Amino acid sequence: MASARSAGDQVWAGTIWKLESGFFARDRERAAATQTHQFSTRVIPDIDEAIQFFRVCVEAPDLTDISGEIWVIFLGAPGYAAARAQAAELYGHHPRLGDLRARLFAALPEATFCFVTDDREGFARLVDSEAAPAAFAAATAVVKYCASWDESNPIVIATDRGELAVSVDFTEGHYLATVRFT
Repeated sequence: MASARSAGDQVWAGTIWKLESGFFARDRERAAATQTHQFSTRVIPDIDEAIQFFRVCVEAPDLTDISGEIWVIFLGAPGYAAARAQAAELYGHHPRLGDLRARLFAALPEATFCFVTDDREGFARLVDSEAAPAAFAAATAVVKYCASWDESNPIVIATDRGELAVSVDFTEGHYLATVRFT
């Protein structure tokens, strides 16, 4: 499916394939016992905790958007830090995001990462999404749809630029995402 965006209606449509899911862990001892081509553990030295990831491929022929692999990473700020961040409305805050980001880029320098800091049914908040908000929103909504059974329609994705409403459909081994800029 081709990407379509027009200035008048601000709609983006694309095709997304789920490639892999798994965990980043500091060593093989923390790796999952079962490894397959669709579920794996990637070793990232010196990370503090196991972090779940989803790697998807986004097809967006519109040259203003990212096409290719996006690693969607869900981060939940731990208890006290989350409460302080929410009270101060620092929704993009995650106490270890800077350190984690540096370690991930060192291990996977060519990767495109999408960080989700708030995840609820029908909603997610992204940080660092200014580069490709539609592609990141589509990737995040597809992961929520297929991995957490979130069938909300639309799934609202908040970014630094505003909110996007994403509708997801599954067909013939891939997902179709339509993103509306609200």
